[in-house]
Amino acid sequence: TVVGAAWAEGRWAGKTALEFREPSDRVRIFVPGEFNALTLVAWVRVDSFDTLFSGLLLTDGFVKGAVHWQFYQGRLRLGIGGDRNPRGRIGTEYDVESVDPASWLGRWRQVAAVIDMEKREIVHYVDGRSVKRAAIAQPHPLALGKCELGNWGLPDGTGSPPVRNFHGRMDEFMLFNQALTEAEMVALFEQGRPWPGPVAVAWPR
Repeated sequence: TVVGAAWAEGRWAGKTALEFREPSDRVRIFVPGEFNALTLVAWVRVDSFDTLFSGLLLTDGFVKGAVHWQFYQGRLRLGIGGDRNPRGRIGTEYDVESVDPASWLGRWRQVAAVIDMEKREIVHYVDGRSVKRAAIAQPHPLALGKCELGNWGLPDGTGSPPVRNFHGRMDEFMLFNQALTEAEMVALFEQGRPWPGPVAVAWPR
């Protein structure tokens, strides 16, 4: 269910994207079941980072196995709900460091996250390139259930900012119940990118 977000020009001429501008804009989805692996992929154009968090895909709550995929202060973050960690937080966050937030603004980029519980590994991708690998601290089945694209409107009782609206456009979102390989991620990017030639931005690994 699309709530508030409006159709606008996408990354391809003559094609559309959903534009998220207001704090209430979101897309409500429901994904039943539990998974040992997930791959999240989205084409986005960020217009601004005017909130601390900018949601990509977030489950309504943050119970064990829940997934929160978002930007935090302009850098990609994937959080997985679990037991309390040494800092007292429920679950673990996996961030991509050393990324200049300004490099996102006004440009179409493909972002992706691969979660593989069997390998106990998370891999972040930007424009088909792996930019961060991390060992999963608490391996357990993943569960999405009720969730939102582009926002998070249900506080979890921890005092975290409840509104995490994405400010920009999203013209494709893909969810796979398996861990795609690096070669498959490169192929998805090459098939979907709207410009020819090499990628100009170098990303840390």
